[in-house]
Amino acid sequence: MHDAGHATGLPREADAVSAIAEAYLAQAGGDAAAALRRATGDALADLAEMERRTRRAERSRARPDRHLWLKAHGTPGSQQPKGPRPDTYDGGWERRKAERESE
Repeated sequence: MHDAGHATGLPREADAVSAIAEAYLAQAGGDAAAALRRATGDALADLAEMERRTRRAERSRARPDRHLWLKAHGTPGSQQPKGPRPDTYDGGWERRKAERESE
């Protein structure tokens, strides 16, 4: 189960895992249980930091600059839309539009 979702059989990965395990074991003075607790604590702290950064990035994307939709006067797209208002119906406008499209 330890290799679920991970690439296996890579020598560099195994070497890195061994080196990290040896460093934690040396830091714990040879106590395997203490080394495991420290490695687990560090991994959980790293996961919490990654989640914090992810939430911060999602919040920044969820709040775009409120002035992005404004365009300078006279630039394309700054004019008011032409045509009927969305809450009204203008049969003449529909007819003129159909005539333009058929030309």
